[in-house]
Amino acid sequence: MDAEVRSLIIGFVLTTVLGGVFGAWFQRLAWRRQARLEMAKQSYIDSTALYSEATRLIDRRYYGLFRWYLSVRDRSATAVVEARELQYYQTVGVWNESLRILHNRLRMDFGEMRALAFLDYADDFKPEQPESLHYRFVRATQLVRLLFADRADLDEVTSAINELNWALTAFANDAANDLMQRSRSLSALKLASSSDEATPGLISGPQHPGGKHDPPT
Repeated sequence: MDAEVRSLIIGFVLTTVLGGVFGAWFQRLAWRRQARLEMAKQSYIDSTALYSEATRLIDRRYYGLFRWYLSVRDRSATAVVEARELQYYQTVGVWNESLRILHNRLRMDFGEMRALAFLDYADDFKPEQPESLHYRFVRATQLVRLLFADRADLDEVTSAINELNWALTAFANDAANDLMQRSRSLSALKLASSSDEATPGLISGPQHPGGKHDPPT
């Protein structure tokens, strides 16, 4: 066989074989990237649903607590105070039923710091100065009960209610920042992962308790 013909045959075979090998490799690479991207998209959807669930539960409890607090502060009729207290404790029951599962889901979807900002068992040892949302709620609830019994200072109770509100806003804002970061990553066809870094956002109040970054100056 002519040497030139043999070279053409060998070149054709090598090109075909190598082309198939590289084509299959790039196809597998693209499939893996697409599969990981789809997983990231589903994780974002799940985290968004968790965010809505958690913030809705937080808002319901705070709204019930605040209405109860107002009735106590304004010396409303006993029937009104008792009715609002009962309504509040109904939301507390729902909260307690969801507490640990929400804590663990936040840990898996948003990271350790978000989960601890929601519930930190270390606050058991500092009930007067809790940092996590759950124990801030516990503290504020105790103070409203003491206020009703004329055993607490109104300014102290009001301050605890306000600081709780700021902490709730900070928690929701930081979690929203995480979701926005993931959304930008997905839009750029990049993989997003849970991060404990957050960017500044809207803060309700002169402080940012419960959040990880300082308030804007």
